[in-house]
Amino acid sequence: MAKPVFKAASPEQCAKRKEDLAADLKRNFEAFQQRKDVIRQDDGSYDVEGDVEDPGSLDFKRLAARYGKVVGNFSCGGTLESLEGTPRVIGGNFSFHGELQSLKGFPEEVKGNVLFMNHPIHGNRLDAKRWAECDIREACHTIGGRVTVENHEGI
Repeated sequence: MAKPVFKAASPEQCAKRKEDLAADLKRNFEAFQQRKDVIRQDDGSYDVEGDVEDPGSLDFKRLAARYGKVVGNFSCGGTLESLEGTPRVIGGNFSFHGELQSLKGFPEEVKGNVLFMNHPIHGNRLDAKRWAECDIREACHTIGGRVTVENHEGI
């Protein structure tokens, strides 16, 4: 019998990794807020003149912020319940990579392409939602470019 190549992390190592991740996410969000092209709106949302890659929250179940309009490209991912908080208008491309239970909150307008890669993170879950191009087009009022939807069996 082969000797295991990897050893499971200890609870202390797991806690340290989570702590480090939280610190990284906080630093990334603070850097985002300091960008010259980011404007915080009165309702707490953010308008951005450039591109945004949302790092997600510590639990990866929601976005790091709520966005109003992003002039450039917008990408996000995680194991999300919905897309609430994504920009209403995206001037460039929109990409999602992860697992999504609901299209609620999908951007109203994407002037570029939509790349939607649905990955059930927990492996081959039979209950994981699968999306089709018609679902994306129904959720988004205006898409200026192509729509690409990939549903993968898991990672």
